[in-house]
Amino acid sequence: MVLALERKINIFDKRLKRREWHLGQAKPIFRLKGQTHGIFGFGNMGRAVAKKAQAFGFNVIATDPFVSLMEARKFGVELVDFNRLLEISDATSIHAPLLKATYHVFNEEAISKMKDTAYLVNVARGGLVHQKALYNAVKCKKIAGAALDVMEREPPELDEALLTLDNVIITPHAVYYSQTSHIEVRKRALEEVVRVLKGGQPKNWINCKGMSEKR
Repeated sequence: MVLALERKINIFDKRLKRREWHLGQAKPIFRLKGQTHGIFGFGNMGRAVAKKAQAFGFNVIATDPFVSLMEARKFGVELVDFNRLLEISDATSIHAPLLKATYHVFNEEAISKMKDTAYLVNVARGGLVHQKALYNAVKCKKIAGAALDVMEREPPELDEALLTLDNVIITPHAVYYSQTSHIEVRKRALEEVVRVLKGGQPKNWINCKGMSEKR
């Protein structure tokens, strides 16, 4: 999604299909090498994205209150606070859970701190981004564009304003999907069931604290 936004693939595709052949219609386009990729939530997914971004020449920074400076350095990533992430990132991708503390964390105030050439990518949960604030920012060119695999309402309403913008990419909660992952998700669920039936403990608790107290 970051590559598609940065290289204006979505814009070129739409306009070429309207028989518009012109490089200038999508300027400016910047070289990836040397840009800064900001990661909001530096867990397993954020770390996997960091490796991919670094391969394309991005400098990678991250913000995560549960990760230490030393841990981030192991991945060649600079840990910064949220405001710093917003201010210097050329592309920001979101990989955090939806909690009370993260609900609409990318709101009007936060988005206003981003560069006007920056992109925002959400592949976590729709509620982390205030969609109206994002629409206004992209529409008014306060940021350059966005890509969303998740939205607050799925599927979105037919009159969802973000669907009208050329420089916004929206996919149907599909970026996790591959034939391999489709099988792997089901395999892991069955392994959890077997593990518990054999008297073991599940690896992926949802209510671990509650169950411990109950027992």
